[in-house]
Amino acid sequence: MRKLISIQFLRAFACLTVLIFHVFQKMDIKPFGNYYLSGGYGVDLFFIISGFLIFITTKENDSWKVFLIKRIFRIFPLYWVAFFLFYILLNTENNFSAFYFLQNLFLIPWNGELTTKSLLVGVAWSTVIEVYFYLVFTVILFFKIKKKYIIALLFSLLILIKVIYYFNPIDINNIEVFNFIYSVAGKTFIIPFIIGIFIGMFYENSRVSTFIFNNKYIFKIFFFKIIILYLILLFFQYKQFNSYLITTIFFSLWLMVDKFANINYNSKISTFFNHIGNISYSIYLLHMLVIELLITLFEIKDVFIVLLLTILITFIISFTTYNFIEKPLINKSKLIVKNIKH
Repeated sequence: MRKLISIQFLRAFACLTVLIFHVFQKMDIKPFGNYYLSGGYGVDLFFIISGFLIFITTKENDSWKVFLIKRIFRIFPLYWVAFFLFYILLNTENNFSAFYFLQNLFLIPWNGELTTKSLLVGVAWSTVIEVYFYLVFTVILFFKIKKKYIIALLFSLLILIKVIYYFNPIDINNIEVFNFIYSVAGKTFIIPFIIGIFIGMFYENSRVSTFIFNNKYIFKIFFFKIIILYLILLFFQYKQFNSYLITTIFFSLWLMVDKFANINYNSKISTFFNHIGNISYSIYLLHMLVIELLITLFEIKDVFIVLLLTILITFIISFTTYNFIEKPLINKSKLIVKNIKH
């Protein structure tokens, strides 16, 4: 499958949205009423992108080992770099136990509630959801089940865990293992992944794809209206299901960009945003470290200076980590996968 450059643009947009939100939040700046700019929409967009890409890039006969190796190399090495940077530069807790260290190292927020306070790298709460999604997909591949059934499996797990939680048959809320399972599998954070899979199913279906994704008339009517609506939404308080709806439409229309927008992907600005899309995972994991250091260590009080420096420094660090950590390890995983296949 050819690379959809438009999705790289979306990744760039999503990570910048989250970065800007966290600068305002950390500095307690509320420019639009009694709430911050909302970064939640950017996270939901990331989740939809993940569900879509995993679905359309994974073949029915793919090995579960191959899939798992690719995901481990993609997720954990950079996360470990981020974790140790946070640990060295920002860890001020005296009770940082070996158990808590292992929780962080393996993305296990064993506190019953998955929030930005569950891990030292706070934004990695979403990475925990990603890992859960990848594990369920691995199970699908292991048992050689058709990949479209992952939707039913995810929904079934979500409903089952919620039913057990609310009916509480054996005082299960006091069991730590269940609380952890509930914080991941029992939350609606998984719905954007399911939405991404649905879009992927429609995208792979030739009839539906021709009607929706190859329809220039739909693209012309809705594209810029949805962009404007989405941007306006960022200035309102985050509402989960509103986000799911508008982000779904926003993402679906962006899939048409490669076909109808006549973007010159060889231009300097397109190349730049494509690179930002490539390093979006680094930006996502590392931007809070930069924000914390600028505010606490250098005590910068001007929000616009903090914002500009955060973007500049995070981009420089992320370009470095991508080229010297992410990219080489992704290539290494490809070599390992090649050896497994042969």
